[in-house]
Amino acid sequence: MEELAQGLDDAQRRLEEARHRRDGLQSSQVSWPLYVVVILGLVTIVLEYVPASLYTQIFVSADDSVRTLLTLTFTVVGAILAIVLGELLHRTRRPTDQQVSDKVFIVLTVLAAMIYLYLGYRLRVAFTEVSGTTALNLSASEEALALTSVALIGILVTVISAYYRESYEAFAMRRKVGSLQQEVNRAQARYKEVNGDLTRARKAVAGKNGVATGSNSTTAAPPP
Repeated sequence: MEELAQGLDDAQRRLEEARHRRDGLQSSQVSWPLYVVVILGLVTIVLEYVPASLYTQIFVSADDSVRTLLTLTFTVVGAILAIVLGELLHRTRRPTDQQVSDKVFIVLTVLAAMIYLYLGYRLRVAFTEVSGTTALNLSASEEALALTSVALIGILVTVISAYYRESYEAFAMRRKVGSLQQEVNRAQARYKEVNGDLTRARKAVAGKNGVATGSNSTTAAPPP
């Protein structure tokens, strides 16, 4: 029991130390969990793929494999621009990490994203004008604007989630605290189990001794 109690105390001490280090992190480091950012990143890929697949319809002379490659290229470019811009903006949350080059890269990335969206818009307008068909009786510009808005929303989703994501240090500390909490729970459960077994064993022994004592007292012969 002493060994179990010591192990439980040690696990609780390490858990408290990990919590203290986690609570000591800056507020800019503790925010949206990384798994949420990853899920939103997947959403961005879908939101980029849908308009990209329609942008590339203008390349009517290309075969299906080339159009597929162009679609994937448009999708990846949009996702990469969103990730890069989000990470650059994330650095602004920690003034100690900021550099002059970060501002330059932010401006360049924003310009690249604007060019990317404008290019997609023009490609869709061109295809609609050539084919002469639009969805829901929209004009060529309205249809292209709707698709470009979807791509823009996809970029914003990743930019915002990357900006508010937790730091990798906070991610590691959160996982460590969770692991230590599970260790403490297992130690507590083991301690309670063994303590319960010992308590029941003591009661059983005490009951047997009580029965034996009572039996001896009733059967003992009286003195002459």
